[in-house]
Amino acid sequence: MFSDGAGVLGEDVCSFDAQPVIAGAVVPTQPLSAFVGQSAAGMWELTLSDRSAYDTGVLLEACLITT
Repeated sequence: MFSDGAGVLGEDVCSFDAQPVIAGAVVPTQPLSAFVGQSAAGMWELTLSDRSAYDTGVLLEACLITT
């Protein structure tokens, strides 16, 4: 889960030895507070990047919950 108030950056917690690779709340690369007061209606785009040198990653599940 991405949260501006989380204590650790998402890109700092990747662990290729653990499943899931990222667990718990992490700080997004850019603040989510930019969306406060904005409508959730419309088109959303989620971009994922695999920085591993090997083709072994799989995205098993994703969801977007706006509050």
